[in-house]
Amino acid sequence: MPSPEENRLLGALQAERIEEHLARIASFDRLSGSKGEEEAVRYIEEVLAKVGIRYSIDRYPVLLSNPRRAELRVYEGKAVRHIPAKTRSFSGVTGDSPRKGPLRWIDPASLVSDPLLFLLGEKKLERDLEGLIVCTPVLNPIQVLQLEKRGAVASIQVWEGKEELIHEGINDPIWGTPTPDQLRYYTNLPLVVISQKQGEELKFLCRSGRQVVGEVTTEVETGWYRVPQLEAEVGPKDETLPYVLLGCHLDSWYKGATDNGTGNALALAILEVLHTHGYDLRYPVKAVFWSGHSNGRYAGSAAYARSRFPDLWNRCMGYINIDMPGLRGATDYTRIASGPELYDAAFHIVSEITGQEGTYVKPVRGWDQSFQNIGVSPFFVWASTLPQDHPDCTANSFMSYWWHTEEDLLPHHDHHILLQDGKLYTLAAYRLGTTPQKLFKPERLLEAIESRLLQLEGEGGTAFPFSTLLKGWKGFRHLFTSRWSEWSTFAHPENCSSAEPDRANRIASAAIPHPENMSSPAPFLSFLRCLKLLNRLYYTEKEGYAQDFALEQDALPGLSRMKYLQDPLLGEAERELLHHYLIQQENRFLETLDRATTELAGIQLSR
Repeated sequence: MPSPEENRLLGALQAERIEEHLARIASFDRLSGSKGEEEAVRYIEEVLAKVGIRYSIDRYPVLLSNPRRAELRVYEGKAVRHIPAKTRSFSGVTGDSPRKGPLRWIDPASLVSDPLLFLLGEKKLERDLEGLIVCTPVLNPIQVLQLEKRGAVASIQVWEGKEELIHEGINDPIWGTPTPDQLRYYTNLPLVVISQKQGEELKFLCRSGRQVVGEVTTEVETGWYRVPQLEAEVGPKDETLPYVLLGCHLDSWYKGATDNGTGNALALAILEVLHTHGYDLRYPVKAVFWSGHSNGRYAGSAAYARSRFPDLWNRCMGYINIDMPGLRGATDYTRIASGPELYDAAFHIVSEITGQEGTYVKPVRGWDQSFQNIGVSPFFVWASTLPQDHPDCTANSFMSYWWHTEEDLLPHHDHHILLQDGKLYTLAAYRLGTTPQKLFKPERLLEAIESRLLQLEGEGGTAFPFSTLLKGWKGFRHLFTSRWSEWSTFAHPENCSSAEPDRANRIASAAIPHPENMSSPAPFLSFLRCLKLLNRLYYTEKEGYAQDFALEQDALPGLSRMKYLQDPLLGEAERELLHHYLIQQENRFLETLDRATTELAGIQLSR
């Protein structure tokens, strides 16, 4: 249960104050790069200045894409139908020349969704869709690229939810601002999205054998913007201390009351409470209001990761993401999205605040998780969610039917749920900012990695031997476990024998730097850097200074392509290229373990 100090803190979080912030922030259209976003930043700035919370505003150059207009006409003989549609950020543009062609419905299963498979098979793609407008369910950006390569002139995508509302969205696989080699992944194919009802009718027409022609018009403005990103900080003012990172995207589609006005209001209220009542915070809590989330594919948080890389690597203890809290009907807290090493801490917080018992959610790629390549531990990717099969859910997910639409307005939030979410996030930030070493359970991450390795060994069969990987991994796991156990014995005096308390207290005080002992060594931070290296393996396939694709990935994504070695559709050349890639990923895995071993070797547990 929360301690008396924690209960005092949670009691200071007031629904009325949260609602005051929400009403103001949700009064602005906050598309990134817009006047409304600037006005929201000014409001937050005014609140922070009045309370006395230190803050700064940076402006990052980011690539943003704003859908402006979409039209879809369907011709059957002399009959013309105008179908409501929206285009996507980074869609291809028709300009003054609409794309026109026969409609064809195709099965999305015929399109690969993995960028590696796309690259392997790109040169073999035939122009079998030449001149056609292709109709499908909603596709990922890699699948759209294949339509373009196969000669399609436009893409009509059908939303899976039953609502008539059409959701805004983005069509590019690049996380944040692209590097030059990633420009090839932006499509020139115009695309529009329509409702499920309209899509089912089109699907019927396509399969009827009748001659049906479509005409697609899209207008999208894509360009460079310098967007504002406000960063606030509470707790000790010391740039050498480790810190907690809390983030929420400020930009939105339209008013964005629940995505993410509620998150912004919570972050602001949490800052106020920690500033005025968090007297015993040992480490700073930084809160950043991200820009470029909606129309730039997490461009703001990605820019922060790029510009603060050394700081995040050396000092950041964990990332708490606040996105879409307080939805009407969102009473389910059982989907706990956190890193394995922080799952136990998240589980207990959920139980203490809500009484619910959660389960672990597989790695999440999205939700401003721009710090996975660096290896920062995620501590709550979200909080409350709509229960499974709730009538407000859309597209077989826990997203709401008003998400990313003009209807995301204040009546769709619940102030009771929002306050409960606020308590959960406040407790998470406070505990990570006071007793972080008590929250981490590295053995959970070690177990998750080993379990995935054994699963992949089975998927690879005899095509890729795992003996070297497993030998290296087991040796490292034994070393890490021994060192962590030794440190934990002394970092937590309550676990020591009566003969050891003096030494335990000395080492505990040296475990992590704090204001009264700034020159002490920091074994805990060294352990955290080891965890960051392991997280790079667990979440990503690229290096720490880069960003992986903005696409769903399995744990250990660099090695997860092992399963394709058994694919009978791969030719000999493609299989050899894939094997070469997997050897590189094996070497990356082993080299990362070597780096972590070096980090462990530098930890001194005595003075």
